[in-house]
Amino acid sequence: MFDPQDSRAPLPGHGQPVEDYTNAFLVTACGLVFCTLFALWAMYGLFAALAVAWVADRALLRFTTRQRH
Repeated sequence: MFDPQDSRAPLPGHGQPVEDYTNAFLVTACGLVFCTLFALWAMYGLFAALAVAWVADRALLRFTTRQRH
């Protein structure tokens, strides 16, 4: 169960590594974004879904470039 060769950071106070749920989070987030954009497309049309996706892309780019500097 505990592998001393494991390079992940230990859980504070327990000395054992924590599970990495990054891939599970990314898959779930991708599914939620897809469902949201599909619902916008169904309710308001393709232009609304593309506009929301474009605004989200610009906001994420601005946020990530600000974090790098």
